[in-house]
Amino acid sequence: MTGATGPRGSPGRASRGRLLSLDSLEPGEARAIDGLLFDLDDTFLDHGRLAPDAYRVLHDLAGAGLALGVVTGRPAGWGDPLARQWPVLAVVSENGAIVHARRGEHVELLDPGGGARPERRRRLADLVAQLRARHPELRDADDTPLRLTDHTFDVGERLRAPEALVVAARRTARALGARTTTSSLHLHVTLDGADKATGALWALARLRGLDPAAARARWAYVGDSGNDAAAFAAFALTFGVANLRGDLTLPPRYLARAPRAAGFVEIARALLAARGSRRSLVDDPRPASYAGAPMSNAARLPTADDPQPALLALASEHLYPNYRQPPLVLVRGEGSRVWDAAGRCYLDLCAGIAVSSLGHAHPRLVRALSEQAARLVHTSNYFFNEPNLRLAARLTAASGMDRAFFCNSGTEAIEALLKLARRHFHSRGEPARRVVLAFDESFHGRTLGALAVTGQPKYQEGFGDLPGARHVPYGDEAAVERAMGPDVAAILVEPIQGEGGVRPAPLGFLAALRRIADAHGALLFADEVQTGVGRTGTFLAVQQEGVLADAVALAKGLGGGVPIGAVVCREALAAALPPGTHGSTFGGGPLASAAALAVLDALEEDSLLERVRSLGEHLAQRLAAVAASAPGRVEQARGRGLLQALVLARDVDARGVLERVREAGVLLTIAGGQGLRFSPALTVTRDELDEGVEVVERVLRGLP
Repeated sequence: MTGATGPRGSPGRASRGRLLSLDSLEPGEARAIDGLLFDLDDTFLDHGRLAPDAYRVLHDLAGAGLALGVVTGRPAGWGDPLARQWPVLAVVSENGAIVHARRGEHVELLDPGGGARPERRRRLADLVAQLRARHPELRDADDTPLRLTDHTFDVGERLRAPEALVVAARRTARALGARTTTSSLHLHVTLDGADKATGALWALARLRGLDPAAARARWAYVGDSGNDAAAFAAFALTFGVANLRGDLTLPPRYLARAPRAAGFVEIARALLAARGSRRSLVDDPRPASYAGAPMSNAARLPTADDPQPALLALASEHLYPNYRQPPLVLVRGEGSRVWDAAGRCYLDLCAGIAVSSLGHAHPRLVRALSEQAARLVHTSNYFFNEPNLRLAARLTAASGMDRAFFCNSGTEAIEALLKLARRHFHSRGEPARRVVLAFDESFHGRTLGALAVTGQPKYQEGFGDLPGARHVPYGDEAAVERAMGPDVAAILVEPIQGEGGVRPAPLGFLAALRRIADAHGALLFADEVQTGVGRTGTFLAVQQEGVLADAVALAKGLGGGVPIGAVVCREALAAALPPGTHGSTFGGGPLASAAALAVLDALEEDSLLERVRSLGEHLAQRLAAVAASAPGRVEQARGRGLLQALVLARDVDARGVLERVREAGVLLTIAGGQGLRFSPALTVTRDELDEGVEVVERVLRGLP
């Protein structure tokens, strides 16, 4: 775009229809405003990139006492990182439909639309399908899958759509009941009533306790004078960067000479000068900072200089290549959202494979770790430590067991169970009892002992003989009975096979295993590494069937993200592993124990078990509806609580679907080859679950 072509006004106040030069801005007018709302694209950013001077001048404005707000047509995913890392009160995204508001150190998602968002998204999907049918030439914008409230077509970003097509598409969308917004790049179609101006005014009024009229009078607006006519009409005092269209009927009051970010800097300098603010970081060569955050970490918008490619190069050169990670580097998280090194936000519905039970950066967990790290981090098991003793008491009470042994992972907990079974019968004079009965499609870990009882040959290939296990079909009571013998020391079962595809045990199967083990004098072990610590709605999944195992393996969610594993067992097994027979240098350390205590506190004090049961029912209903709507692509939905999966048909490329879901901003994992596994934080919200399911549904609808 080019500079301004409109008329320049004379100094002094002018009618709304005249453009004034910035040097005519009166001090009284400048001092009368409390805040500044600015548009992002073509106003503050230069072609999507952050100009350092523009960012620095934000701190000048904030330092001068102005509250700052951002408004943009960009997807809602932009709002959270900007609200956290820029000196702003709120970010209003998707053309006024979504608000991320700064609340101290936290960010709150507000909805100017007043709720019922999932229903509007469903209606919008139907409307867009009709729009595409009438105008098949329309092409989606790159960021369309990331949006919560509108659908965006590319009319000038990668391709130049004919003006006649844009006009016809707008007419059709409006006839179908939608509202449209156009810019030089995009055509937005939405069912939300808010636009940039009304959505921003709603947010400002709510956050400042004002009525809309007061918000109009006490905030100034800075926008791209090519696209922001509605906002110029809404606010009493307005500034435009010089991207003026000749036919603009509602111009700003004051117009900068420079375009884009340079125009924003020009406006900020004039405003600060008129208010009598002297200090300017724009003229300071040192990096700007705000609330202790360095300039280099503040913007986090993708640029050509972004460090993510360099970090990925380090991975390629130095990491052992035994994992299959996508090309992104996660650097930060809060709640059920994470951000990569390029600044992109993702909805995390895998939670580190059911590990981050309280989500990311939970204040309770952060506080527990900081306080414990300041006191005592490690002691070894030559000495007791206080947090571990308290954890042992809490954990045995919650599980109905008597004793607790601590290690660092689920695999280590399984190894402890295997040694426990053999040593128990050895001490009783039955050394021949060494076989552990396990199940096809099970997964218990990757050490040699855990691999032996894992019922998936693909994990065992290449590691030679792995004796000591016998496998039978999962859920087949008769097969278990036939496999029992005098050499069986224990039955090892997952109440829900996680890596096997999120397959719950048939009703009554766990109780049958208890009866069979008792009848043959064997032990019953439950692998609750993935299902334990509230994941299914009770502390242990076996508790839902009224079954008491002899010992249980725990890990994953117990530490909320801090490595910890545990075995809890009945008193009858307490003497099986005397001193010197098993141990763990780091097991039960004070730091990990403090983290686990924080997780247990949250389960009890925040009523998370009840929450998991309620959200689990909701998620099951949503996934069942997706399965019913896509019979050729989805076999079934299954699972319990917040461990569920959408099992795709065998001819569907599950990893391809997973990748497309990730590209749309949602993180899931694969289980059992074809299952899209949902294992979110226990603190996830209903809206976040809906958001994730809708992305999956949209991806499935788009499959060829």
